[in-house]
Amino acid sequence: MTSLYWSSAAVAGFAVPEGYFLAPVSATDNTGRWGVDPQPTAKLLTAVSLGERDTTVGEADVDQARADVRHWKADAVVLPDRGARRHDDLKTVLDALYGPGERVEDVWVWDVRPFTR
Repeated sequence: MTSLYWSSAAVAGFAVPEGYFLAPVSATDNTGRWGVDPQPTAKLLTAVSLGERDTTVGEADVDQARADVRHWKADAVVLPDRGARRHDDLKTVLDALYGPGERVEDVWVWDVRPFTR
């Protein structure tokens, strides 16, 4: 829901990856579900936040993360400074994937435009 609050505050001035919408589960199952299938980097970050994976990332993870921001047509990746499960681990992984993040007020920001342009 946090992404929806951000989108609302910005008057929907940006896209939200894996945004908020109802879709069928698959082409053969019209049962409703929220959002899209997550990209591999989203799965990686979810696993880290749940403690199911450590913070080690390899070259393939970095390549995939950069492909995923191209897929999302992202300009930035943002991590709230408070409230995220395993925040420090997530920051470590994001630093490894995209280079050092920059703290801007109460969030960490990774400018990923060099990988998407």
